[in-house]
Amino acid sequence: MSYRRRHLNLAQGLATAALVGQWSEDEMASRFASALQMRSRRPWLKRLVARIVGRFGSSPPPPSLFHLSRFILHDAAFENVERQLSSVQQRLWEFDWQRTAGINLSDLPRPQMTPARLLHAIGEIPALVTPGELARWLSVSPANLDWFADCFGRERERPPGALRHYRYRWIPKSSAGKRLIEVPKARLKEIQRRILHEILSHVPPHEAAHAFRAGCSAATGAAQHVGQRVVLRIDLREFYPSIRSSRVQSVFRTLGYPEPVARLLTGLCTNSTPAEILSAGLPTPQASAAGGGLSVAHLPQGAPTSPALANLCCYRLDCRLAGLARKMGIQYTRYADDLIFSGGCEFERNLPRFRVFVCAILLNEGLAIRRRKTRVMRSGCRQEVTGIIVNRRLNVPREEFDRLKAILHNCATAGPETQNRDGQENFREHLRGRIAYVRMIHQSKGDRLRALFDRIDLGRT
Repeated sequence: MSYRRRHLNLAQGLATAALVGQWSEDEMASRFASALQMRSRRPWLKRLVARIVGRFGSSPPPPSLFHLSRFILHDAAFENVERQLSSVQQRLWEFDWQRTAGINLSDLPRPQMTPARLLHAIGEIPALVTPGELARWLSVSPANLDWFADCFGRERERPPGALRHYRYRWIPKSSAGKRLIEVPKARLKEIQRRILHEILSHVPPHEAAHAFRAGCSAATGAAQHVGQRVVLRIDLREFYPSIRSSRVQSVFRTLGYPEPVARLLTGLCTNSTPAEILSAGLPTPQASAAGGGLSVAHLPQGAPTSPALANLCCYRLDCRLAGLARKMGIQYTRYADDLIFSGGCEFERNLPRFRVFVCAILLNEGLAIRRRKTRVMRSGCRQEVTGIIVNRRLNVPREEFDRLKAILHNCATAGPETQNRDGQENFREHLRGRIAYVRMIHQSKGDRLRALFDRIDLGRT
C-alpha cells in the first residue's frame, strides 16, 4: 500500500472512531484512546479533539466521514498518531496496515442516533443505526436495499424497461415549457410511503411553510396577506430538480441517522433522470441545459416523499427569509415554490432593496427565480396569492366562480353528462371537491354553489 493511501486509511479510521457514539469531547477522546490502544490520554490527543469540536461544532449532527478524515489528515497532531501506532507495532511485533490501518475498531461502541438538539419530536421516528437495521425495517434484503437505494445514479444509465425504478411523463406547464413527472414503481413507492409516514411526517417544517402539511392549505397561507398595501409574489424556478441529494442527506443526518443509513435513505428518495428522457422532453440545446439539474440526483416530482423533504430542505431558507421579513415588519409565507411577502407603506418604499436581499439569499441557497412570474401587486389592483384573492378578504377569482356556477346550472338543466368534457371518472365527486374548495375560501359563495349542486339529478351522473 502506498504511503499516501496508508495515511488516508489511518485518518478514516480515526474519523470512524470519532463518529461512533456520542458527539462530545470527553466521549470522543475516550474512543480515540481505545482505537489507538493508549493507556492514558495524552495532551496532544486532547488538543486534537478540541480542534475537531472547534471546527465542526459541539452540537449534533456531526460532520461527514469525508470531511472529518480530511481534517484529521492535515492536523498537526497526525504525526503523534503515527508515533503512537509505531510504538504499538513494536509491542505487538506484527502490524498489518492493509487490514487494520493500525486502528483498533473492534472495541468501539455501537453507532447511535445523534439528532439536532432542537428536534423535539425525534423520539417518534425509528432508530436505525446500521444498514442492516434499515433493511429489516423496510422488509427487504440488504441486496435489494442497495438496488432500490440508487446511491450512484445507476438509473441514469439503465435502458428502458423493467430495470428502471421510475416511470416518466412530460406534461405542459401553465405558462410555457414542460414539467417532468417521475412516478416511482409500486415497490419503491411503498418504501417511500413508509419513510414518509414513519419518519418525515413526525418532523415539522418551518411555520412559514403552508404546503404539504396537516392543518395548512393555500387558504391558511393566503390569509396572512389579506388587506395589505403591497403583495410581492416570487416563484422559484425548477423547484424540485434544484434540491439535490446532498441537501436531502443533510436532512436525514440532522434527524440523527448515521452517515451510511442517511446515504441509503437519500438514495431511496432521490433520482437521476435518464438521458433519453431529457432529450425527449427538452429537444433544444438551450432547454437541455436548463434541465441539467434532472440528470443528477434530485427530488423527483411524483414521489410521495418529495413534498415533505422539499419543506425540510427549505427550512434554512424559510428561517432566513422569515428573519428578513420580521426585521422589515412584513409578512412572509411559502407555498411550495411560491414565496409571498406583504406589507404596508414602508415595505412599498423599500421594495427594490428588499428584492435584492431576497435574490441574494436565494442565490446563496442554490435556488433561482422565475422573473416572468414575479409580481408586485398593490391594493389598487387584484392581489392574487396561490389562486386566492386577498385584497379585502379571502375570495375566489370571479371568472372561476362564474365558470363553476355555469357548469352546475347546466348540469341541473341539461344533465351532468353534458358538462363532463374532461372525462372525469366520478364527476359528482369532482364537483363536490371544487365546491368544497370554494366554500373553504368563501363560505357564502360555497353555500350558493352547494344549493345549485343539490338541484342536480344525481342518478344521471
